[in-house]
Amino acid sequence: PAASAGTPGKWTQLGQENLANIDQVALARTTDGTLHAIWTIPAANNDTLVHDAIGASGAVSPPNVIQTGWAGITPVPALVASSAGLRTLFGGIRSINSGETNDNMNTATAPASGAAWDLQIGNVVTGDSAYASDVGAALLQDGTPIMVWGGTGSGVFVHRGLDPATPNFPLQG
Repeated sequence: PAASAGTPGKWTQLGQENLANIDQVALARTTDGTLHAIWTIPAANNDTLVHDAIGASGAVSPPNVIQTGWAGITPVPALVASSAGLRTLFGGIRSINSGETNDNMNTATAPASGAAWDLQIGNVVTGDSAYASDVGAALLQDGTPIMVWGGTGSGVFVHRGLDPATPNFPLQG
């Protein structure tokens, strides 16, 4: 369905001003016509991942936090929508503490409204520098997420599903 933002000839700003030119918003539309957007707000050892929803009528909700206080979250997260709700996949390191369980590719889920997000404890991908890479994702027909990422010097990789024990497939080394 068609959606508009603001009045004709006017844009509605969702995020913060002066984000870096490498920061990218991830978008997904739910069956009710709402367009969901997520992006990273970088800060020194205090990165935040936020969500905003734009209704089918163009009405914009206030942004809500997915995760905050992370040592680092990559500037290009991924977002997918399914009948179960929303899922974000993002590279990041929650803390520099030894024993940190979220220090590579991470995921958080929310209902279709995007109102409240739950972080899955533990990585969904290990190795191959996913913690520092831009992420792309899609859902297979059965709802299984498939992720792709790559970084300078590490290569390009694909991972199927949320089990960190599943090997990453190297597309380019």
